[in-house]
Amino acid sequence: MRTQGHRFVRSVCAVLAAAGAATALGACSSSPPAPVPAPSTSTSAATLGSTTTPATSGSSTAPVESAGRCTSNTAKAVVEPAPGGASAGHIGLQVTVTNGSSAPCVIQGFPGVSLVTGGEGQQLGAPAKRTPATPAMLTVLPGAKVSAPLQLAQAANFPDCGVTPAMGFRIYLPDDTAAQFSPATHQGCSNTAVVLMEIGPFAR
Repeated sequence: MRTQGHRFVRSVCAVLAAAGAATALGACSSSPPAPVPAPSTSTSAATLGSTTTPATSGSSTAPVESAGRCTSNTAKAVVEPAPGGASAGHIGLQVTVTNGSSAPCVIQGFPGVSLVTGGEGQQLGAPAKRTPATPAMLTVLPGAKVSAPLQLAQAANFPDCGVTPAMGFRIYLPDDTAAQFSPATHQGCSNTAVVLMEIGPFAR
């Protein structure tokens, strides 16, 4: 019976081949169909998403303990006009410090300020006296600025002044031993007993 069945199948296939039935011939192939792969049970990490929290961008203010002092190596000091800082008989100025480094720096206190004259930058008259204000400790971020108010009295108002042209200001940052020079054209006093300037602490 089995042999006869096989002969019958071969006969049918031969007939189909003669008729050009390609689709049916595929069914007559003795090769078994390729097995269908089983679906993967693993899930990729990309499908689930990462469980790691991404780092946030942006800068943060460094704590005071980790920042160094602002010095002449990292911060530039200049004397410039203060907005609305003038008063009767006085010129309103301010000492502005800009952090030019790539890291925060800390500043606290009063700058040392004096007028200078001559080719060698000799000190002219008395240095600025400090106001009674209490200074705060400030962290200055890269590119940021802080300023200290500076009042300069008109030298001509003091009969015993010994009026002398100044070529600029010598500035010391708090706890720094290197001076910075800021050019300016003001009148100073050769008499060191006359105090023309008053300086406040750094603030924002």
